[in-house]
Amino acid sequence: TPHAWGATDRSEIVGRVLEKNSSAEKSIAKASVRLSIIKGEYEVGGAETFTERLGNFHFQNLNTDSEYIYLVRAEYQGVPYFAVPVSFRGSKKTSSLPPLMVYPSTGDPRDVEASETVHIEFGRNDIAKITETISFENHGLDPR
Repeated sequence: TPHAWGATDRSEIVGRVLEKNSSAEKSIAKASVRLSIIKGEYEVGGAETFTERLGNFHFQNLNTDSEYIYLVRAEYQGVPYFAVPVSFRGSKKTSSLPPLMVYPSTGDPRDVEASETVHIEFGRNDIAKITETISFENHGLDPR
């Protein structure tokens, strides 16, 4: 079990890596999962682990100081997948991430569909909030 740099309190991040295809979700064993530890604007440490047979992973002994943000990334078939950033607040000692969904790679670029959505929201004093979302969908089959 990886112990992250700078630990001052017993806390952990737990999660699971699942492959999503058109018909089902399956656990991914031995997927590489990396943790980046961010303080302010700098990466100050990290850790790496691999999922067990049911796709589960965890990082223990993390610093619960609110200055730290943790970024979790799994790699599957050479493609990185990112979880939501994590920081510990109050007495919270465990952060359970939603399953990190990964997808089989395709051998044909025509199987990949990209779409973009731009949302503009106007607030008080003519302040605008602009959110851009880019989504990619893989409609191909696993080339294995």
